[in-house]
Amino acid sequence: MRWEDQELNYASPEGKYPEVLAAKFGLLAEAEHSPGRYIRVDQHMLDALPLQALREKKEAPRLDRVCLHFRLSCGLGPGGERYPVLGVMHYSSDSKSRYAIVHISPSNDWLRVMSVLAEAPIQSSQPTSLTRRG
Repeated sequence: MRWEDQELNYASPEGKYPEVLAAKFGLLAEAEHSPGRYIRVDQHMLDALPLQALREKKEAPRLDRVCLHFRLSCGLGPGGERYPVLGVMHYSSDSKSRYAIVHISPSNDWLRVMSVLAEAPIQSSQPTSLTRRG
């Protein structure tokens, strides 16, 4: 994936695009307020996010970059598909395990994001066939 002649991949330092990371975490926090429901994000909604640290520097995040970052986090392609794609990423918030489900447009001009709480794994107290009996 390329952003304006700069490579975007897992080797990119975390501080290279601080406005994108701040927007990503801001959107996840917004999605946590209404769990299990999609919030639709366009450039106007992204501009309305209360990202105080970035407002001081006057750097507004661009939606296409945020979409690309979500695509990278979910292991999706850079875009240009025929239909919108659905991706899932795992993250942690307030010491709770969560999943973000994102629905991204082919041209990276809108996205929908939903946050759901990850259920704890089911623990069985019954011995299984793999348990050695003495």
